[in-house]
Amino acid sequence: MGQRATISQAAQALDLSGRAASARESAARHLPSKAEAAQFADPQAYADGFDFSPFTTADMAFIYKIARDTADFWRHVANMPRCNEPSEWAGIPRPTTLGRFADFECERLGFLSDRCVQELSRRKPADDDERDHILCTQILHEIECSGRIDRRDAPTLLIEALKAWG
Repeated sequence: MGQRATISQAAQALDLSGRAASARESAARHLPSKAEAAQFADPQAYADGFDFSPFTTADMAFIYKIARDTADFWRHVANMPRCNEPSEWAGIPRPTTLGRFADFECERLGFLSDRCVQELSRRKPADDDERDHILCTQILHEIECSGRIDRRDAPTLLIEALKAWG
């Protein structure tokens, strides 16, 4: 706001080839290198490949809590000075390699917590304790993601909680 981005010599050219050169120059400065992009390219793959079978519902509820708390930690780290460097785009910082790693970890743990809730939703509780772990984790996840229990995303969640806890 109130600041103008500096315009390169190529951008000041009126012809199309000059503008194309300016776009390539800008992209080279602002996009991460291909090696870094490949390394941090797929945070969802870890969550998709995670095997939940050896864990109880109590374990999974705890994994969910750990993943959410750790993702919050990485989100804060991603905003620290060593994770960002100045850019020419009106004061908007550009992430460093450390910043891209912090973003990757935050997303990876977010996907893991989503998968944890999906797996808990598939399981049939054997007793009241398991039912409570499943319902509490589902409700917590809905509130953290939507700020409320959304009937479109979880149409029966409130009914199940009322039946269980009256």
